[in-house]
Amino acid sequence: MEIGSYSISEPIPQLNKPHLISVLYPWIDAGSSATLALSRIRSRFASKHFAELKNPSHFFDMTRYRPNTEQKGKERKVVLPNTKFWYGKLEGQPDMLFCELLEPHAMSEDYAKSFIEMLKFFDVKRHIRIGSMLDTVPHTRPLRLTGNVELEYSALFENILSPRRSVYEGPTSITMALLTEEQKKLGIETNSFMLHLPQYLDLEKDYSGAAKLIEALSVLYGMPIECPETSRGRRQYEQITKQLSLEANTDLRKIILKLEEMFDKNQKIVSESEQASPLSPEIEQFIKDLETHT
Repeated sequence: MEIGSYSISEPIPQLNKPHLISVLYPWIDAGSSATLALSRIRSRFASKHFAELKNPSHFFDMTRYRPNTEQKGKERKVVLPNTKFWYGKLEGQPDMLFCELLEPHAMSEDYAKSFIEMLKFFDVKRHIRIGSMLDTVPHTRPLRLTGNVELEYSALFENILSPRRSVYEGPTSITMALLTEEQKKLGIETNSFMLHLPQYLDLEKDYSGAAKLIEALSVLYGMPIECPETSRGRRQYEQITKQLSLEANTDLRKIILKLEEMFDKNQKIVSESEQASPLSPEIEQFIKDLETHT
């Protein structure tokens, strides 16, 4: 069976007004935190893969999203980058859909339209978008999580979501822009969580970041907060702190101290209308140097 550009494995899952959790990678997946978090939540729901794009090369440049080779017994198989859907069920929880979205390089409108057709077919009630980005925050303080949740859930996230809204200005995702407008028309409840990770680290896998996103999703659905990523992330950051204390990079240590000072100051800000504190010249130059060398 096909829905839009998606090929659906049969039997078609029978879902009752499911909730959807998605991540857009690698565009909004710094430290692989969002995909790690999605994988952990999928495992709790014993999710099963059931849909992906029939012809992903219609949307993706395969010289930018590289195909992978996998060994299946004695056979070598080429796996193309793709957008995939999973479904899962857990007693006491709503039926769930999970999706790993890739930002398209072409035919963005058709890509978004097919995604919306999937939401219509399964009568999705809620869509939660999770992501992570690099920011000017210290790893020595609780990670900053911003987002938008329905008013009825705001009390749940009083101690999790940052009281300050994001002041990010810059490139955005055509996929998210198109989907947001269409979901509003369909009346789909939309929530989002964006994690802010230390830019000076830029880890391949940031487990503390994954644990923070898992915590937010766990609170929303009344599931256990503790997970393997929690302890692994704590050890990861502790090791980084220890390593930095042994290195002679005094400039980096000064930057971290300034970021800590800025973080502590901003913790006192409770109004969402407040603007972010300006960065000091030292921090701005440090960030410029990072961007030059990445």
